[in-house]
Amino acid sequence: MNLKTVHLILAISTCLQVILAPRTVSLQITGRFKTHPMLYFSGDDVPVLQKKAATTHKHLADILKVATKAMVASPKNYLPSTDYEKFGSQWNEVYGNNLAALAFYCVLYPDDVESRNLAITFMDNLYKLPKWQVISLPKDEVPVAHTFTGFTTAFDFLYKYLDKERQTNFLNRITEVTKEFEHYARVRSWGRFYIQNHVATNYLALIHGCLVVQAHSDVADPWINFAVKKFEATMFLLNQIVDGSLDEGVAYGSYTSRSVTQYIFLALRHWDIDHTKDFWVKQHFWFYYYTILPGFQKNVAIADSNYNWFYGPESQLVFLDAFVLKNGHGNWLASEIRKHRSPDRPQSSSQKWCTIHTEFIWYNPDIAAKAPVEEPVSELHVFSDWGVSTWSKFTPQDTRDTFLAFKSGKLHGQAVFDVVNGPRYKSWVRGWPSFNPGHEHPDQNMFIFAPNGQMFISDALYAPKYTFLNNVLTFAPSDASLCLQPWVGQLGECEKWLKWQKPEAKHYGGEMITSITTDGLVHISGEAKNAYHPDLGLKSVYRNVILLNQHLLLVVDRVEKAPECRLKLASAFFHNTEVPFESDKLHGNIQGAKITANGKDYRMAWLKHDGSSPVASIQVNPFPSSFQKKERKYVNVTFGLSEPHTTMMYVFASPMVKLSYIKFAEHKKNRVKMDVRTSKLNYRVSIVTTHDNPRVRFSQLGFSGFAKVTTNTGQLVEFGRTIYTEEERPSQSSTNVSNLSIVMIVIIILLLLFALKVYRLIRSHAFRMLFLLIMFVIISHLLYNVYISSEDKQQVLINSEEYYTIGLPNVVITSLPGSGAELLSQMFQNNPDFLYLTVPSKILRIPETEIKFDSFIDMCIWDASHRLRFPSIAEFMRSLVTQPRDFIIKLKSEKQSESETEAVHPQKDMADDTLSPLIDGDVNYKEYTDDMLVEHSHRYQYALPALELTSGSWAIKLPWLHEIMDGNLRSLYVVCDPRMWINNLLIGSPSIYQQLNIRHYLQTLFDEVDVQEVQCSSDKSNSMQFETLRQVLSSPNAEPHRILAHLWLAYTGIVSKNQKLLVNRMKIVIWEDIIKDPERSIQDIYQFIDMPVRPLMKHQILQATKSDLYSIPYLGIIGEDSMEYWKTQLTAQQVKDIEQICSSLMKTFGYTLSYI
Repeated sequence: MNLKTVHLILAISTCLQVILAPRTVSLQITGRFKTHPMLYFSGDDVPVLQKKAATTHKHLADILKVATKAMVASPKNYLPSTDYEKFGSQWNEVYGNNLAALAFYCVLYPDDVESRNLAITFMDNLYKLPKWQVISLPKDEVPVAHTFTGFTTAFDFLYKYLDKERQTNFLNRITEVTKEFEHYARVRSWGRFYIQNHVATNYLALIHGCLVVQAHSDVADPWINFAVKKFEATMFLLNQIVDGSLDEGVAYGSYTSRSVTQYIFLALRHWDIDHTKDFWVKQHFWFYYYTILPGFQKNVAIADSNYNWFYGPESQLVFLDAFVLKNGHGNWLASEIRKHRSPDRPQSSSQKWCTIHTEFIWYNPDIAAKAPVEEPVSELHVFSDWGVSTWSKFTPQDTRDTFLAFKSGKLHGQAVFDVVNGPRYKSWVRGWPSFNPGHEHPDQNMFIFAPNGQMFISDALYAPKYTFLNNVLTFAPSDASLCLQPWVGQLGECEKWLKWQKPEAKHYGGEMITSITTDGLVHISGEAKNAYHPDLGLKSVYRNVILLNQHLLLVVDRVEKAPECRLKLASAFFHNTEVPFESDKLHGNIQGAKITANGKDYRMAWLKHDGSSPVASIQVNPFPSSFQKKERKYVNVTFGLSEPHTTMMYVFASPMVKLSYIKFAEHKKNRVKMDVRTSKLNYRVSIVTTHDNPRVRFSQLGFSGFAKVTTNTGQLVEFGRTIYTEEERPSQSSTNVSNLSIVMIVIIILLLLFALKVYRLIRSHAFRMLFLLIMFVIISHLLYNVYISSEDKQQVLINSEEYYTIGLPNVVITSLPGSGAELLSQMFQNNPDFLYLTVPSKILRIPETEIKFDSFIDMCIWDASHRLRFPSIAEFMRSLVTQPRDFIIKLKSEKQSESETEAVHPQKDMADDTLSPLIDGDVNYKEYTDDMLVEHSHRYQYALPALELTSGSWAIKLPWLHEIMDGNLRSLYVVCDPRMWINNLLIGSPSIYQQLNIRHYLQTLFDEVDVQEVQCSSDKSNSMQFETLRQVLSSPNAEPHRILAHLWLAYTGIVSKNQKLLVNRMKIVIWEDIIKDPERSIQDIYQFIDMPVRPLMKHQILQATKSDLYSIPYLGIIGEDSMEYWKTQLTAQQVKDIEQICSSLMKTFGYTLSYI
């Protein structure tokens, strides 16, 4: 069977699996309940709620009492005015937010007639108003949505207490506004957006209205179908955001999640649509946990924010615990946040009671509050989609913990950025016009530092979108400056909202290069060149943040200019929202600044690589009045830009550290070294600035990471190093140092012998001194030349292919076809460190060799004894590793322009008969195209090869492959549960087993082995692995599942034996382990190959395993369900037979047996 036929079969199999995937929901959204209350609970639930108010939920009922008491005591301050000019004169969401809490209190305490009458008066006043819009914002439905949601909720809760006239009038008003909202959803911009606070708020209001109307009439049926489908599209996209984050930050994120959690509850209660198992929902808890500052009173204020959550987040947290986590973490964090709320920082009066009713309804006291301390909770957490990394101890009882945060990510986060700039969903996602990241800031490479719990370098909070407010670099002079001329910052800046729809901002974003903690030190870095206008000519804007200890932070900026770049200045800003800076000085000409908090000084100092340290501008200025009364307190340091590289270092120290000295010890093209000295410890920090070239990193550091730190006490911290110590594998750097040391010793000995002899002959004291001075100069000059020579040789080595022989890995991936090895592509594709090639593929040029490999499997085992055979194959494989780009065929077709591509897919409405947003004809799954591969190979010319050998034949030839390669080859063999593998080959009509005629196919392979025995291993122990299979095939009644079970056993047995021979060079990867814990799996694999894991790789493998975005041959759409299909598709007898045959190896790999 030829290769094209097999590929066709695999494609058919993939299509079949995609069709079989039970993912879409097809139904009409109709009302389930016809009586009130029914939105969040039924009438039968009310006595239970009332009992809870006196017992398990008393702490929440007390808050409702406080809210109601305040409203009853001062109705003029809380009731909406019936004068529309007054009601609509300002943002008025407070009325709807308060009304829901008041109405729910009346449900719990029906004997409080005064409060109920106030609630009804509240509704009367809203009803009397002609409309609910803010007068100055007639096209903004958000404040209306708050009023409308509160009104419909109160109507549902208090329906039985309303007289007939009010019931009719209020229902008519709800119907009227619901109809209007459905119309606005079709014509307003928010109606076409996804994943944004306005979208969630407005659609939730529309759904509330529809549910109430549906209880009385079917007029709302088409409205709610439209609204739910749109919200389902948001949920679909949310599930691709695998870190649980929201791009608008924690404050506005709590706004969106307030509506999302309510929608999830309503969808489950009313239509049996279950989102509680969505991966984003599962991960959302960590969005609150890892963004909280010491003391549990503030959160990270990335994007528009204050230091508190806007809505909740206690309601969202108890929801997550009750319906998703069920482990006590949500209840615990909600309790800690409420316990530590500061009266000095009260929640906004318009928001503080908004979610108390849902918190009460969802709180489950049977789930004991429990901090996430028993799980492997890391102090360093990476939000791989958001592009944010945070570090802290996360102990609520200690307000003196240090907190560090860093951001370098894509516009709207990685998932949405990929959708906008990729080929998926073109019929319903219209690029950036389908999203609204306006609350984001121009803040790529920003950082926040709070040593001892004291905010030293802070966020910009809710502010105009100026780059300089976000602790990142601006440049001058530039014609591209849109404000603050001649200075120019990141794309989208200068206005109240981020200008994300500008053409030049389409690819805006940074990239987190690394985020790692080693031996208590932290290294985070980001590249932000794409956050600036491409016409500026910036080749790199690379920032490294290294936490040397909890009280000492080093920040290093490296700017590389293109030859055409005309920028002359770079300006760094550092802010504090609470305490003003003062001028300070470290030593000599090293300038600095400080803040004084609680009588203690927090100091900073800075230095450019040429030794200059400019005097800073220290200012306190107010924000524009439209952003309330706020002040910005900042230090501004301006450096001249050198050609072509400029490096600036900044050091920040808490009062616990006495900073004494900083300097650049080395400044080169690819590496910088800095010394930071304190009164107790001296640090030498080495950073490789060419972060996208693994060869350079290895040569400069001796391992493949990005930075290392040494101290005067002998501590060595190599960030990202995983396996080898210096003793186990000497690096090229250490070799150079060793050679240099030998040369130095020889020169010194020879010159000293010569000097001693001459010195004795000289009688004059003056001449003796002169001679010693001359010898000192000569020795120093020789040593310097030897050092420079070693550096030059090292640079030559970097640029040569010989580099592959000094320790960097070449990766080979093999498996039995159908075992899911393709999934590993998501661990390597788009990684600048690797070039992932599928062998064979239509884009690779494969030369003729003495043997043609079968595309499925063969029975011919090659071991080390075959190393001199098959020279052309050996030469091809070696060349593929050392010169992979030489085999990539240039694509003939030109890529379509972006405008042409978009024009091919006009906007369509989603299908009427399904809630899934997926539309036939769209690209609905992630693909790595040939164009992407070619572009990657051109951009990263020093990337290391990662070869996926698709033929199963290679799995039993790995010893030979390792023998003909150098010692840097690392092979990964992917094995899956034989029950799953066999099921994948047997399902379908016709099945893959039938299409390949596997029985006959295997018999033919055995015949070929008998004829070509000279080409196969003579190792009897290996050959015996296949003899049992041969015997099974000889039986005419052999069942397919038994044949396949013996095939799996034979192949996997040989591979397991090979692993023992190839110690530390071969790793067996369990496919199911990747699905269950993709982060642990990628960490283990990268540790095996001794390479650092980039955050983007973690993001990709999480998406591939958790978001139903990735489809591969045999298996179809990948997800946790993929591991379970065999349980319902194989018979009990088939499962028993497979387990009986394969049990020994299944137990070895940790598989649970059903019958043995």
